[in-house]
Amino acid sequence: MCCLKFNEDLTECTEVDVDNGFCYGGASRLMTAVENIRKTDDYVLLLDAGDQYQGTLWHVVHRHRPIVDMMNLLRYDAMSLGNHEFDHGIAGLEPFVNGVNFPVLAANVKLEKSALNLHIQNWIRFKIANISVGIIGFITPETATLSSPGPDVLFEDIIPSLKIQIQRMRQEGVDFIIALGHAGIEMDRLICQTVPGVDLVVGGHSNTFLYTGPVPSVENAVGPYPEVYGDDRRHCLVVTSYAFGKYLGSLRLQLDELKNGSIMKWAGNPILLDKRFTENEQMTELLKPYSAMLDVYKKKTIGKTMVELNGMCRISECNVGNLITDAVVEASIRKSEFDHSNSGLVVIVNGGSIRNFKLTSKSNFTMADLYHMVPFRNDFVHLTINGSQLLDVFEHSVSGYSTTNALGKFLQISGARVFYDLKQPAGKRVRSVLIRCQACTKGGDAYSMLADVKYNNRLSSISDVEAVLGYFKRHSPVTVGLEGRIMFTDDDLYVATCQS
Repeated sequence: MCCLKFNEDLTECTEVDVDNGFCYGGASRLMTAVENIRKTDDYVLLLDAGDQYQGTLWHVVHRHRPIVDMMNLLRYDAMSLGNHEFDHGIAGLEPFVNGVNFPVLAANVKLEKSALNLHIQNWIRFKIANISVGIIGFITPETATLSSPGPDVLFEDIIPSLKIQIQRMRQEGVDFIIALGHAGIEMDRLICQTVPGVDLVVGGHSNTFLYTGPVPSVENAVGPYPEVYGDDRRHCLVVTSYAFGKYLGSLRLQLDELKNGSIMKWAGNPILLDKRFTENEQMTELLKPYSAMLDVYKKKTIGKTMVELNGMCRISECNVGNLITDAVVEASIRKSEFDHSNSGLVVIVNGGSIRNFKLTSKSNFTMADLYHMVPFRNDFVHLTINGSQLLDVFEHSVSGYSTTNALGKFLQISGARVFYDLKQPAGKRVRSVLIRCQACTKGGDAYSMLADVKYNNRLSSISDVEAVLGYFKRHSPVTVGLEGRIMFTDDDLYVATCQS
């Protein structure tokens, strides 16, 4: 989220938020914070763990261009790829990799049929004082299904790939090794615990918040910063700095030159990028032309909402999810491509395709709001499946379910009502599913059970953007609410999700 500022709800700042000092992050504040550190510390590495692409109006309109300019001005030392960097295939990634002036790393990615294979490196080396520091990149293999990399990209298992390359790094005299990657906190921890030679893991993907001491904002820390593994002979640290550029991760290390760069001391915490940090003028001027081009989207009103629209859709039913799926149902029926009179028409959309979007009641809904809500422009496909397959789909929606580590595969639905019992083991959590007046009995985000189902059509290229646009034109002012489409039998969890 290179160029935006966010409020505490992680939705884009309004003018009121700005006036009240409730905005966080943004490239200009990040630049100020980084330059402050560079003024006081002799040796500084600025690293990024991926997912600079996607999720904002900036990327919808400008794609890679402002990200390249911003990161080059910040003088990053290295970056790992994230799954969203592959959302537009190799063709969408090439101009970014070719445009940045720092190394892009991914040791477990093979692109042998692409020229990018020469530009994306396994690892790099820096000389800091008398210590040889190596940085190796990694990315979740789930990118193959989470994103759209195409058939010519191979994602290998992370642990074996790292072990092979780290052995080479040690043989070539690297003392201190940083694993920089995008696979989530559990993989970060596993690397520290199982890959010999790794001293520090800088991670992303799971949007995990680590912090030592009282937290400076509304986030709940799931562990200290850093998490420490290893033994008295050699430590391995794990750090990650949440999401959306709200924080700058900051870790200071003292290394022992006599013991091959082992960590002697450490200190740090994520730095909240709030109003204490003035906006860097050079960065602001760099991004000003890009920002000006977005004003046309912010000024074009397409409807109005009478209720608050809430896009927090990864752990429970949300009214934005209801709006989107209802909009696709309407679009499908209006196109009259299928006879729905004798079949249950169900629309599902994964919560990860909906951004952290919030709009207050009695507000105009603009084109900018539309692209903030559904920035990925996903096309919908019409499938004919049986009840057993649909139950498998809903089971997958809550496999690995967690209110603290919300997963993008959690489904929002229209045309169905599903009841989950999360006290049951994964694979047996769907208590019942109602399809209109029918009940089923058991007979991209790794929904492999749909991979071999023959789709009937792409709904004449209906995307979430077109469907929502049409919905607002027909129903403005909208009053969409929660309807009990997704229910949990655990009362405590039900209360928690209803309040989220």
